[in-house]
Amino acid sequence: MPLIKAFALWVILVFLVNIPAFKDVFVKFFLDFTMKTVLFLSKILFLPVEYLQDYHITVNSFDLQIIYECTAYNFYLFVIPLVIFSNWTIKQKIINILIFITVIILVNYFRFIIMGYVGSWFPSAFEFIHDYMWNVIFGIMVFAVWLWREKASNPKPQSN
Repeated sequence: MPLIKAFALWVILVFLVNIPAFKDVFVKFFLDFTMKTVLFLSKILFLPVEYLQDYHITVNSFDLQIIYECTAYNFYLFVIPLVIFSNWTIKQKIINILIFITVIILVNYFRFIIMGYVGSWFPSAFEFIHDYMWNVIFGIMVFAVWLWREKASNPKPQSN
């Protein structure tokens, strides 16, 4: 049941953040956050990412433009209601939302890195991997993290 409620609230949240009066604020926030995260993690991991301009980077000399849909905003928005409706204590909800956000940040970061290499080494595969494979990976990842956190947050009582 938490998944159904979370999905319904997620649809509402996605609608709300895309209302023209709010959208520009959310777009700028997610684009800035994603760009800064990618550049920061690349610097500390010594990976070949360069900032060009206006949300353009290169990874392994392959040009990538970061747009709103590349920020994983819809997955951030999905984990909020998922955590809200899960049967966890407040402490577990705080821990689990931090875990979800960290995992989304890291997976999205490595998506940029991998896509840069795919684009430079296998340009014909870029569109398919970018448009289809990553959406499936993100969906599976969010569900897997939820299952992991559900099991960790609600362990079965041990019988004596």
